[in-house]
Order: sequence, then structure tokens, then C-alpha cells
Amino acid sequence: MKEAENAHRINTIKEWSCFHCLDTTREKAPTTLEAVKQHISMTHSIEKPVLNGDYFKNFSGPDITSNQFQHSLKVCFIDGNLSVATEHHGSEIDDEDGFAYFDSDAY
Repeated sequence: MKEAENAHRINTIKEWSCFHCLDTTREKAPTTLEAVKQHISMTHSIEKPVLNGDYFKNFSGPDITSNQFQHSLKVCFIDGNLSVATEHHGSEIDDEDGFAYFDSDAY
């Protein structure tokens, strides 16, 4: 069962990136392992890509530039305190833009 779960994860989860494109204008959001290997083969002419040499598991989190990222965030630095706000409607603590603030010291 564990092997099947791992195979499913490798084939479906978009968590792999190309080292050759990292920090260049060609860099793209993380993709599946199969897709990144195909990219390396076709774009960089490397037939047998090596883990942590040609591609890597990207631990950076979700691609916040995609439409799948649903939450708007504001970060404020006021009087030496960092606060994060999430979009939240109907709260008594909403600001004029409709954002509810959370004190960074509380987390």
C-alpha cells in the first residue's frame, strides 16, 4: 500500500523543478516528476536526469501566482510589530478594505 501511495504521489503531485532553469526567465512552477524529466530531456538534452543535479523536489509551497491560490493576504509592519491579514468579510475587526488582522505575537 505504501509503495502504491508513493507511486501515486510521484506521478500526480506537482512538487518537482528543474535546476537548470532555476532563477532564470525559463523557471516554471513545480510540476510532476515525469513532466520535469521530460522537460530536462527535451530542453536540456539530458537523457538520464539526476536527482539533485538536474531536478529537485521543490519544498517552496504552493504557486501563489496561480489561480488556485484563493486567499488574499496583507502583511503590515506597524510600531515594530508584524501583522498578517487574510480576506475576511463581516467581522468586527475588518479594516476598510475588508481584511481581518491577526497579531503576529499570537501565533
